[in-house]
Amino acid sequence: MRRAACVGWVVGLVLTLAVGTAMAVEEQSWTREGAGFRAGRLEGMLITPEGALAPAPARIEIGRPAEGVLWDAAFSQGRLLVAVGDPARVLVYARPGQPAIEHFLPDGGQAFALAPGRKGIVYVATGPEGAVYRLDPSKGEVEEIYRPEAKYIWDLLRLPSGELLVATGLPGTVVRIDPDGGRAKVLWKSRESHVRCLAAGAGRILAGTSDSGWVVEISPDGGAYVLWDSDRGEVSALTIGPTGSVWAAVSGSRQKRESGASLPSSTRKNGGASRATTTITVRARAEADSKSEDKEKKNGATPSPPSSGVAGGEVIRIDPDGVVESMWSDAKQTPLALLGHGDGVLLATASPARLLWIDAEGREGLWYEAEDVRALAALASEGQRIAVAGNHPGLVLLWEQAPVARARWTSDVFDAGSTAMLGRVRVVTAPGGSDLWRVEARWGNTERPDEGWSPWVEVPGAAGPPSGEGGAVGTGRARFAQVRISSESPTPEARIDRLAWTYRAVNRPPRVEQVEALPLGVAYRPVPPSSVTSGETPVVSVPHGAEVSRALRGKSRQWRSKKVYEAGALTLRWSASDPDGDRLEYRLEFCRDRGGPCRQWQPLAEDLTRRFFSFDARTLPDGVYRFRVTATDLAANPVGEQRSHSRISEPVVIDHRPPTIAEVSTRLLAQGLGVEVRVEASDTGGRLARAEVAVAGGPWRPLAASDGVADGATETFSARLERVPPKGGLAVRVTDQAGNVSTWRSE
Repeated sequence: MRRAACVGWVVGLVLTLAVGTAMAVEEQSWTREGAGFRAGRLEGMLITPEGALAPAPARIEIGRPAEGVLWDAAFSQGRLLVAVGDPARVLVYARPGQPAIEHFLPDGGQAFALAPGRKGIVYVATGPEGAVYRLDPSKGEVEEIYRPEAKYIWDLLRLPSGELLVATGLPGTVVRIDPDGGRAKVLWKSRESHVRCLAAGAGRILAGTSDSGWVVEISPDGGAYVLWDSDRGEVSALTIGPTGSVWAAVSGSRQKRESGASLPSSTRKNGGASRATTTITVRARAEADSKSEDKEKKNGATPSPPSSGVAGGEVIRIDPDGVVESMWSDAKQTPLALLGHGDGVLLATASPARLLWIDAEGREGLWYEAEDVRALAALASEGQRIAVAGNHPGLVLLWEQAPVARARWTSDVFDAGSTAMLGRVRVVTAPGGSDLWRVEARWGNTERPDEGWSPWVEVPGAAGPPSGEGGAVGTGRARFAQVRISSESPTPEARIDRLAWTYRAVNRPPRVEQVEALPLGVAYRPVPPSSVTSGETPVVSVPHGAEVSRALRGKSRQWRSKKVYEAGALTLRWSASDPDGDRLEYRLEFCRDRGGPCRQWQPLAEDLTRRFFSFDARTLPDGVYRFRVTATDLAANPVGEQRSHSRISEPVVIDHRPPTIAEVSTRLLAQGLGVEVRVEASDTGGRLARAEVAVAGGPWRPLAASDGVADGATETFSARLERVPPKGGLAVRVTDQAGNVSTWRSE
């Protein structure tokens, strides 16, 4: 058996080291953690800002108002109230499961804002061109207590003293009123078109505006101080945290700033990038008392309703020392409402409608996502109860203090790309929480789970600490897979930090696409890659794991070739590929073609790593041969799992004997017509390719075959010469298709 030269073995070793462990033999891992959990379906679960899955409080759907826009929500003596517009009314939900009681307001239009008062009294603001009303839900009594000279009343805030603050638009003002006596005092008259929101806490009163996007601190005696001048157009929500930090949601795309500091934006991700921080100094006493300016503001644009909102926004935090940090931003989601939660906030957004949980580090968790609602517009809390109101269509939800009855997370469908052997499933839980969770898996070969998939199969031992080995799913083989993690009556402390499912692709066979033989005499001399000649490659290959292989793998440097002529050389070249990207080795065989399928294949070369092979064809007797190239991925797969594929070349003629020139004759033509040369030649076991003639040492010129094509074993060639060659001056050369040459010269 003839093997490839020693240099071929060296090449194979070099390429093995350069490429690393091949793909098919590697165990890979499909993981979900942090924001990746959002790809699955949450049922009674939420994603914490730290990126863990955790049981959510019990959620109840309170109602789905069929008409109108839901603007605000508030709790009063255990009842949930929702402000609705067109017509203006207040929905009162006394208990879950009971329909809401509707209280209509005289102005029609919209009910924009709510503020709970004493003894179940609720204050409601209406607009456009509306008023502030006192509503007694128990008696159904409505009384107007204040009608401002403004087109809009955007927000109400009840102070500990019992007084009300009213935020208006067109013009933008903050007014303090006595709900009992009806007395009113303008605390701040802004040059901004709209004062959109109010907040109070830690002895401070804050307002957010629409035009310049200011966060303003209002003095109890009147006037204001701008804490933050945003580069977005509208402050849509404010809240004050337990440490006195101010959280503000600003919406709209970023605008070019004419002056003042600019806060760089940073979108928060689990695990977190560094926050953008700056300290600001801006103008104080931002007042406008010009009547002409007020008239101009009355012609300004009206803020969008909470059902739509302009695209994009940001949440910033202003610490008591004046440091401003961008805690969250998004180019598409629009922030609409804020609610303090622990040391962070809950954020309601539109497009998509999500309830996000932002912690003090700026990390983003997902509390809830409404699949059939366009916007979550209002938030309210009472003790441990949290309510949210959404729009398009209307939706009112309530989270109770009671733990959820069942928590379940179903992953998205994992696609291995091809049929894979499924390994262990590892679900990393909080300490001591492995017994709380049930882990199930299923698999199939259709993109969507259907009746063609396996049933859900429990995976014992899958849940455990980070050091756990996980649970096996048996002998499952499929392209697609899914995991379901559930718990009945879980404790609030239960956590899932990570899911990992190992798998290994089932080895797919390589394919040899084409095999061809170059003309005899054309040889390829291999030129090694630079890593061979530079000595960069180690002599001894040290085994290592799949992850190390992936880390070391780079673009492999391929062997090149130099094309030369060498008498008697035959070069075979081929193309091949592997769907798994495995490194291939090739075996080369030959067979004498005697008609019919070849059955006695003889080895020519093995363990080839290049896709060409040149050899001395003079070692083969004359005849017609076929060559077979077999590609195998043995080096890249466990023993017994290798795959191979072969392809056979077209017939190749091996002919070492030169052709025979049987006769050369000349005939003098008529006066002035020159001489006719006639050549008869044959090639035993082959075919002729061409005949040429040269006169008196001149260039070789082709002769035409008498039948028009030089392709037979016997041919006659002829040509007309312009002059009679001198004695010994006529030469003839005949070449066969194997490149063998015979010559003749006149005497």
